[in-house]
Amino acid sequence: MDKRFKILAGIIACVIFLAIFFGTMYYSVGTGYAAILVNPLSGSISEPIVGPVWGVKAPWMSVVHVYIATDTLGMWGERVLGYPGTPLRHR
Repeated sequence: MDKRFKILAGIIACVIFLAIFFGTMYYSVGTGYAAILVNPLSGSISEPIVGPVWGVKAPWMSVVHVYIATDTLGMWGERVLGYPGTPLRHR
C-alpha cells in the first residue's frame, strides 16, 4: 500500500507540474493593446505584438501589456466643449 501511495503521489505531482507548465505558455492581447514578451534568461525583448491575438510563449517569459488605442471625445450634442480652462457653454 505504501508503494502505491508514493507512485500515486508522484503521478499527481507530475500532472500538477505539467498543468502549471502548459497553462503559463498561453497569452492573449486584447483590442487596443500591444504586448512585449520579455525573456529574462537571455535578456531579450520581442517586437511589439498588436492585439487582438492569442499566442504561445515559453513559460519563463513574461508579457508586458501597453495600451495603444486612441480615445476620442465627441464634440457634438447639447454641450460644446472648449479648450481646457474654458467654461462650458450651451448652444
